[in-house]
Amino acid sequence: MDSDYDYENKVPCLDFTKGFEEGSEEWKNLCQQVRQVSEDYGCFQVLYANVVPPEQHEDMFTKMKELYDVPLELKKMNKNPRPYDGYIGRTPENLFYESMGIEYAERSDQVRNFTNLMWPAGGNPSFCESLDSMTKKMIGLEHLCLKMIFDSYGLKKYFKALVGKDKCINLVHLIRYEPLPTDEPKLGTPAHTDKGIITVLNTNIQGLEVFSKENKWIPVEPRKDTFTVFIGDSLKVWSNGRVHLSRHRVVLKEKNVKYTYVAFLAPTDDEVVEVAKEFIDEDGFHRYRPFKFMDFVRFSIADEHQGDPLQRFAGIVD
Repeated sequence: MDSDYDYENKVPCLDFTKGFEEGSEEWKNLCQQVRQVSEDYGCFQVLYANVVPPEQHEDMFTKMKELYDVPLELKKMNKNPRPYDGYIGRTPENLFYESMGIEYAERSDQVRNFTNLMWPAGGNPSFCESLDSMTKKMIGLEHLCLKMIFDSYGLKKYFKALVGKDKCINLVHLIRYEPLPTDEPKLGTPAHTDKGIITVLNTNIQGLEVFSKENKWIPVEPRKDTFTVFIGDSLKVWSNGRVHLSRHRVVLKEKNVKYTYVAFLAPTDDEVVEVAKEFIDEDGFHRYRPFKFMDFVRFSIADEHQGDPLQRFAGIVD
């Protein structure tokens, strides 16, 4: 219903296209802006066309069509025991959603192995090159946003502590939504928050929506000069609740194929997610208890779409 929507406001958009050096006044100002939107909204868009031009986004959408044109038996070869990774096909519960997951996606050999799995008769060098380039740039943007958040709190040391070797995993999902058979909107992905640290994505047509603090859904404008960034549950725990989580969903409203590519930065399965000591006040209050990341993911799956799984799993009542 239209009464559920806010068409007047938009997700904030920050300009990363202007040159700035780390530590400069421009850098410090932008760090404060990133922190502000992270605390107030939990999501924002980033103008990033100087690094990823519109034609590279368009090329990625074209390459995703090639990927989903491969036979189903090949897509099913992409297996992974981790929840939501590997190939996820359409189900009776969701007839519109397909996804391909690639873990350790910052590594060119992993992208190449995935490509050769999908095209066993000689690979697809053009697809491999496009995906590898886009993935590295998206991960670079994740790291840049995190550096800015940590810097804004005066806690730069946590960047290496959280993103260091064996601490995190980079995941890429390539998602396809079937075109609608009728004019009736359909839910493509239910409302949720991302369990990891930070997420970067782009999509070709409308459908992504974020839930505001005013309890309204705000449509996110798809653009080929931006990425959309979401703060994850794990970063909210680290900040002791200072950053905001933005629930988001996908509502399909068009009779066109919708493609979305997503980069997730998440703790490794057994990594302990906990509040940084600098965010604990003199009374020692923690909003969240420490937990292993995969324990939380599995709880969230069992508890899916029932409100705030983070609070129920790890929240501490004052």
